Amino acid sequence: MLIELTRDNYEQEVLRSKGVLLVEFWGPQCASCLRLMPAVEQLEKDYGGKFQGAKVNAAQNRMLCAKLRVMSLPRLSYTKMPMR
Repeated sequence: MLIELTRDNYEQEVLRSKGVLLVEFWGPQCASCLRLMPAVEQLEKDYGGKFQGAKVNAAQNRMLCAKLRVMSLPRLSYTKMPMR
């Protein structure tokens, strides 16, 4: 299950992630985004905890997307955090 990230919890969740965090920036009117999301969810299941998946609804988090310079959808981004 992908973690739902918002402007309120983005930094906390990214800092708390262990290993790789794969984030999909998506929008409810973006057909490509809606087709991609099940694939990201399946990858997370297939790789059994080797990375954490997350998603950001760009329509509801416009200021966060602007801060992160997300200019188009869909967008995949990742961070590599040291394992704790």
